Amino acid sequence: MGSNIMTKEERLKESASQLIDKSRDNMVATTLEVGSQSLLGLKDGSWSATKTLYNGAKDTVSEALDITNWYTRDIYDVGQNGQADLTSEAASFLAGNAAMLTRTGVHLANIPIKWAEKGAANALYNDKRIAKHQAKGQDILKNNPVDLVLMVYSLNL
Repeated sequence: MGSNIMTKEERLKESASQLIDKSRDNMVATTLEVGSQSLLGLKDGSWSATKTLYNGAKDTVSEALDITNWYTRDIYDVGQNGQADLTSEAASFLAGNAAMLTRTGVHLANIPIKWAEKGAANALYNDKRIAKHQAKGQDILKNNPVDLVLMVYSLNL
């Protein structure tokens, strides 16, 4: 029994070593958590930067096509009914029509994509399907009150 009794210094040394071990473990866990959060932030930041660059490039090209289309000559303006040189205005006319055709092609290409998105959204989020899942959730909660208590308890923590 005498060997189990520790002096105050021995207890303090043991407590200090336990505190050091706990502190080391917490430091490693904190370092790993900070590292994982940093990587997650880097991923989110990279995605945001890529999305911003894409949207900026898309808007710039769209604006350039709009301006080219607005400020170049139409077929009715080329040559001014025989009063001006046709060849000097032909390049402007071709650039304007190319911009107009490019924008029209992009808009036409987006139509089936928008239809597909609307169809998928209607299939996934229609009222009948949502009501069915709500009813299924209510049945689960009615039939498993223990799970409900555990879920409410876990939410309050």
